[in-house]
Amino acid sequence: MRVANRRNLRAVFGGPCGLSTADIKRLHDAVRGGNVDAALELADELIGGCGVEALRGDGWASYYCDIVALYANTGDTYDETVIYDVGRRRFYVGSIGDWIESAESRGVTVY
Repeated sequence: MRVANRRNLRAVFGGPCGLSTADIKRLHDAVRGGNVDAALELADELIGGCGVEALRGDGWASYYCDIVALYANTGDTYDETVIYDVGRRRFYVGSIGDWIESAESRGVTVY
């Protein structure tokens, strides 16, 4: 799992057939901007996702209730995407399947 900084966003979503430099910058700025919903909606639009989805678990946060992560759904558990880890309050780039495995190894229960 990689932090969603500009270098990692470019490595995962850039390249000749990927997002333009301008789109990578927009996504990076959105991730850094603090509005989780807006950042994930932009990520979903740019990577051609199927909507923003939530993963629920045993944790409880005042705003997110039992949501442990939010992510741009790509339709495949192991495709690269943008993930917001609610407990860590941080965006990551990686597959949601890898995030779930990592979270479970840290003792987070995911439904």
